[in-house]
Amino acid sequence: MRTLRTMLLTVALFSSGKAVAQGFSAGPYLRASGSVAFDAFTDSAVPRTISDPALGVNASLGYRFAPYLALEAEGEWLDTFETRFGPGNREEVDIWATTLNAKAFYPMGRVHPFLAIGIGAMHASLEFEFPTVFDHGTSQTDFAARFSTGAEVYVWESLALVVDGSYDLGTGDVNVFNYLRAGWGLQYRLPVSW
Repeated sequence: MRTLRTMLLTVALFSSGKAVAQGFSAGPYLRASGSVAFDAFTDSAVPRTISDPALGVNASLGYRFAPYLALEAEGEWLDTFETRFGPGNREEVDIWATTLNAKAFYPMGRVHPFLAIGIGAMHASLEFEFPTVFDHGTSQTDFAARFSTGAEVYVWESLALVVDGSYDLGTGDVNVFNYLRAGWGLQYRLPVSW
């Protein structure tokens, strides 16, 4: 009985008067997401024994110009990629990344799949711990690119569930700190027009 009620509630929610149908309205939006990221670092001179993923948060402010196009500013913080090279030897990396993204959509009713590409900057803070040799930290910043895909699923006209994945690519001083990220969150379309 509980399953039936859940199904009926879901159908009612997605068929409510305020839910998005085929229509579209331009305007600004905010998105907040959680993230999990897996390193694709290219700096390892020694075999890694364990590489732990990083958790983080992600936020965007964007503007949907047309059914098929949006522009957004995206910021992300990832807390501690940890890599262990053996007993007592480890590297920890925290990453901040900000990009300006162009997004292309293919709207299908309430589901809006997208592809995006962005350019911006990446900042990596590193802590090394090799007890027999040294123990120190450093930080580096340089240009970065982001390639992503995902989907917005509109529950109401102004509220969407968002799932996405990206490959973030550092350049110059941060060219070794590439990573793969998966995200999930909520997006709210602001009730204003610019």
